[in-house]
Amino acid sequence: MASFPYLPYSKKGRGSKGLPVAILGVKSIKGFWLDIDVIVDSGADFTYLPGKVGRELGISLNKDCRPIKSHGVGGSAAGHFCEKPLSCRIGSTEFSMSVVFSSNDAVPPLLGRFQGLDRFRVCMDGKTSAFSKIRPGEV
Repeated sequence: MASFPYLPYSKKGRGSKGLPVAILGVKSIKGFWLDIDVIVDSGADFTYLPGKVGRELGISLNKDCRPIKSHGVGGSAAGHFCEKPLSCRIGSTEFSMSVVFSSNDAVPPLLGRFQGLDRFRVCMDGKTSAFSKIRPGEV
């Protein structure tokens, strides 16, 4: 099991809250692991990472990905869907996951459901996000 404390967050008029976060390790083309603080977003279909992270990992957004337009609560955004799943890890659990690299590097990294959150049982209690691996056959 891997557990991560919430990230302190405050927004004018909404008070102080915490954001559920996790550390997502992503393996680069050269074989090193890059640890990324991601917001746990159960409403996101896909995992979104800034385009600059893709470049750090050695991924060509034009050659290794295809352009997409995604739609969400904040409107629509351009991105690049990486066709080849990346080697990822949360805690000691390693898995493959397809991601979208955002065209806007200011967009925060989000951990979504497809091939990401749907691999875990996640408990968010307002202070920590705890991840435990789902056993084969569990849904």
